[in-house]
Amino acid sequence: MTDGTSDLPIGTPLLATVVLPDGSEHFFEAWKEWLHRRQPQCKESEAFLLQGAHIEQVPIGADVMLSEKETG
Repeated sequence: MTDGTSDLPIGTPLLATVVLPDGSEHFFEAWKEWLHRRQPQCKESEAFLLQGAHIEQVPIGADVMLSEKETG
């Protein structure tokens, strides 16, 4: 990670591991996207969509770890 952004690829499904405060884990497919804001100046921020995740599965206090999916 450099300058607040990751080296994870865009357009490739990623693995998101959500670790809840009680230690249990949920796994989701994630996709990296870029958010563009043009006011007051142009700024890009990366965001990750966790496909199929419901808000109660990713509560405040959960850790989200993102990685490339293993191939093979």
